Amino acid sequence: TNDLCHEEYCSRGCRESARGAYHAKVCENGEFAGIELDLYNKMQGAKEAGNISEFNSIAAVLLAGRVLAIAAGRHVVASAMPELRTLGGRIEFEPKTMATDTYDLYSRYERALKFSTTISFEEFVGIIARINANSFQEGTDKISVYLPRSLFNHSCDGNIAECAVTGNLITSKRVAKGSQLCLNYYPHLRSLPYEKRSKELARRGFYCQCDKCRAKI
Repeated sequence: TNDLCHEEYCSRGCRESARGAYHAKVCENGEFAGIELDLYNKMQGAKEAGNISEFNSIAAVLLAGRVLAIAAGRHVVASAMPELRTLGGRIEFEPKTMATDTYDLYSRYERALKFSTTISFEEFVGIIARINANSFQEGTDKISVYLPRSLFNHSCDGNIAECAVTGNLITSKRVAKGSQLCLNYYPHLRSLPYEKRSKELARRGFYCQCDKCRAKI
């Protein structure tokens, strides 16, 4: 038993996949575990406060740290990895936050993973932006990144959704021939009015141009 490790997995297969990708390299890394525990505690605080947006933002940073661990283990630049190089994203930061909290976190990861020559601060921010823009909300306490789904554009009034039985993507309404298939990345925002919904989407780098947003509904 490793007292430093606090990760939990949904299945044995999930655990083995994580172990092969990055966890075996950081399981006994006290600095890395400390960063993850700090982020996890912040996530729990946001969850208890009912702040889903803050929870998602912190979860994206947590995922970014694990991407860094994978890249450091492969000795590659993270954005060049097949899992990330097809993704794009943008993110908004307050200058003060960028120069303090975000850079301090990067410095902690740099010390923990010893990647100063391969992963720059700009690369770190870019990873967070990619994950933030391409993550999917699942319930109120989980985000996930699925590369095939990220090839679909977001729409607040999407016409495809995941089948609860098979997990496959299926149309959720009639789709006219030639129409674009779009997926709602953040279904928990569906019921919000335009002003609040667009503000939340902007935090993720989205400026949605779906019919619903263009009509400001």
